[in-house]
Amino acid sequence: MLCGHADGQGRSAWNAIYLMRIARGHCRPEKQPTLAQFRAEEPLDPAAISKLAGPLADAFDAAHWPARWVDVAQARLADHQAGRRRYPGLQHCSLLFEHAWYAAHAGDLQAAAQSLARLREALVQLVPSDRAYFTESWNDTLPAELVLEATPPRRPAARKQAHKKAARRNG
Repeated sequence: MLCGHADGQGRSAWNAIYLMRIARGHCRPEKQPTLAQFRAEEPLDPAAISKLAGPLADAFDAAHWPARWVDVAQARLADHQAGRRRYPGLQHCSLLFEHAWYAAHAGDLQAAAQSLARLREALVQLVPSDRAYFTESWNDTLPAELVLEATPPRRPAARKQAHKKAARRNG
């Protein structure tokens, strides 16, 4: 649920996370699209979301809502890293993924790869179902060029198959 007070007061990143997910929700390229296919998708920008917000539009002040989603995520990640805001693990991981998605969409694969590297380190603190969400999203929704640069975590099924192959070789 969106709340005008929670995000601006630094208690939660969920407003930003949900809005970034909503903004890219209709973007459905093929699994592991090329960068060109990925960048051809058109997520809604913060201004478009603000227009759709009706009476909640006042919550989209420029101080907390930059014009680009990649900057929205980056500002919250910078606040977290500096200790001005402390987001719990799932919110932090979600911000890292959204930053990677929007950085890749903007063509900045280096920034996207950096966020994915930080996400990989942070995933260990999440429960398996949350790790699975990020693993699937990383493997399936990001452009192939980025997946090659920032190798995603292996899917659970892939781990099981690898263990079976190793057991056959050793057994």
